[in-house]
Amino acid sequence: MSTRTEIDALCCTCGNVRKVARYATTVTHNRVLVCRTCGGRTMHALVLPSGVCDFRERENETKPIRSADDPLDALRALGVIVVEVEELAVAVALVRRLGVILVSPDVSADDIADAVDLLLLGPEPTTH
Repeated sequence: MSTRTEIDALCCTCGNVRKVARYATTVTHNRVLVCRTCGGRTMHALVLPSGVCDFRERENETKPIRSADDPLDALRALGVIVVEVEELAVAVALVRRLGVILVSPDVSADDIADAVDLLLLGPEPTTH
């Protein structure tokens, strides 16, 4: 007689927690399950027991802590290298191919927000 090990699964839509068989875990630790609260098939995040190796947690532990006081950390969090350049002709210059952003020392929060938008959305299409 085998005992069935169960773990928690958190519904990503409504937050309801349910039990699932341990063998239901996948490499991504996410699974589509029927949620009794939502009434349909929704994505569930499997909550692994303490001590089980989770590559996402390990990755988060090795990343540098971002500072709320440093607005340039928003750019660093996107995986680019930020280089402050004393005599830069513009506030922000993106070198996309190298994954580098050059910023002037007096860069404003609006310039940083524009750089984040440029990284995420790409350049505005030009019409001729």
